[in-house]
Formats: sequence, structure tokens, C-alpha cells
Amino acid sequence: MNKLRRGIVVLLLIFAFGLSYAETKKMGKQILLEKREENLRKQQVLVLPEIQTQPGVPVEVVADTSTAKEEEPEAKKEKKDYRIEIIKNKRGQEQDVRFIAPNGEIIKTISFLDIIVSKKGNYAIHRSKDELKIGKYDRKERILLDAKGNERWRKEWTMPYQDPEDGFTGWFEGISDNGERIYITYPEIKDKSKPVWVEGNGIYWMEVYDTVGKLLVKTNQDHLLSHIEISPDGKIVGAKTGVVIDDKYVEYLFFLDIDTGRTKIIKATGHGWNISYVLSSSPKPPLSGKIRLYWRVYQDNSILKSRGQKKLSFDELSEDISGLFLNEK
Repeated sequence: MNKLRRGIVVLLLIFAFGLSYAETKKMGKQILLEKREENLRKQQVLVLPEIQTQPGVPVEVVADTSTAKEEEPEAKKEKKDYRIEIIKNKRGQEQDVRFIAPNGEIIKTISFLDIIVSKKGNYAIHRSKDELKIGKYDRKERILLDAKGNERWRKEWTMPYQDPEDGFTGWFEGISDNGERIYITYPEIKDKSKPVWVEGNGIYWMEVYDTVGKLLVKTNQDHLLSHIEISPDGKIVGAKTGVVIDDKYVEYLFFLDIDTGRTKIIKATGHGWNISYVLSSSPKPPLSGKIRLYWRVYQDNSILKSRGQKKLSFDELSEDISGLFLNEK
């Protein structure tokens, strides 16, 4: 009888142990399944539907990733375009200019000294040739490159030789911030035995081109053009110029409306005052179609205020601009 009782007890213990083991195994599988679902959610950044399971039955989770693949971060989208980048050395100095594909491949590299890049990084002027024959001529070739490194146009200018020690040669070049307008200025010398800057000896030409090489404007002035700026949108070109009157240099400002080809010369100096301008040389240039003029005073009896500025359109410019800056009386 005792043996029978002992056997029944053992059987009861084994049965109880078996249930406990099965329950533990079931809970373990459920925990692993829940962990797997959580990892899939993190990887796919998706909300998975609730999955009904049965103990001991393996479940295969298939996530729809079509939406996740279509949407990409904005920063990644911006790098899909070809671009031109200026590379600096360890000292922060501009060293090279690289033409870069959307996948990061470097298509072309040009020394920074041989190229001018638009602020937008979509076009660049390559100084492909600067050939100087002493006593004969000065020849320059320029190539407009797009962001893929492809040549859009190539042009050449030949000028009479000028000794660099004589000062300004009259050659200037630049590109608008949006890359759509390119200007070139160069001199024509009347008497080649004299420097170009001698009063009345030079004619200074300005040419403006678009990105396909079309000449938009060609104009000239009798006096040297310097400190040239082109508006960010490529609509207006400005420069400093001047004339010698009674052995005194009188400064003027030159402006060109590229769309119409009109030019204006305004007096930039007066009794105790002078005026300068900004089109693109400021971190915050004036809005499209506007020219920012600055004036200052260096004599107490000047008719103008001590300092100030005003934004004007091309049409608002007049030969004697000082009337716009007079003190209120």
C-alpha cells in the first residue's frame, strides 16, 4: 500500500513538473517573438499589424518597405545634382576646385588660381590661357564650364602688349552669383607707345555673355573701369571710373543695365563727400534690380549728412545723385 501511495505521489510530481516546463517553454517562445517584432519595427520604421500566434508555431513577418525606400532625407536629396566645390587646405586657403557627381565621384579638378566659380556652384570660368608676348600682344582664352565639367563655350581676346609695371591693364572678368551672366572688360589702345591709362589713350570695352556664349551687351567707355561688380541675378553691372580735370582725378560710377543695354554715369564725388556702391560684394546684397549707394563726408562744411545709404533702381539713377542725399532743411 505504501509503495502504491509513493508511486502515485511520484506520478503527480512528474505531471506537475511537466506542466511547468511546457509553460516555461511557451513563455520563452512568446518573448523571442515579441523581441523579433520590435527589432523589425526599428529597422523598417514602420508600424506592424498585431500578429496573432499560437504557442509553438513559428511566425514569418514580412514588412512592406516601399514607402520607406521612396522617402529620403532632404540633405541626401540636395546632393543629387552635379556641383562645383572650392577645396581649402589646412590653413583655410582656397587650393583646388572640384567638379563632383551626385554619387561623390570627382569628375575634374582645377587649381583655384585658374578658375572663377559662381556662388551657386553651377558654372565656372576657366582661365585656360594667359599668353603674354613681350612687346607684341597679350592673349587670353576663357572657357565656361558647367557643373559636370563640360565646356559650354570658349572665347579668346587679343590685346596690345602692356608692361605690367605700368599699372592696371584694364582686363577684368567675373560671373554672377546665379552663374547666368559673365562679364569681360579689356582695353583698346590708341597710341601703343604709351600706357593705356594715360588720359585719352584707351578705350575700355565691356562684354556680357550668357551660358551658351551669346553676346548680350557690348559697350565701351573712354576711361578705365575698375572695382567691377555684377548683381547676383546678373541684371546690372557696376564699376568705378573717372576723368582727370585740371590735373585732378574726379571719380564717377558706371552702371550697365544688361537687359536693355543702357548705361549711366553718375558723379561720385563732390565738395567734402563721395559715394560708393554695392551690388554683390556684401553678405546681404540689395534685392534684384536695386543698387545700394553709400555716401560719407570728410569735411565739416559738406552739404551731405555724415554718412548714409540708399537703395535705388537703375532708372532712379541720375548724373548728379547728390540731390538724393541732401540734409533736410
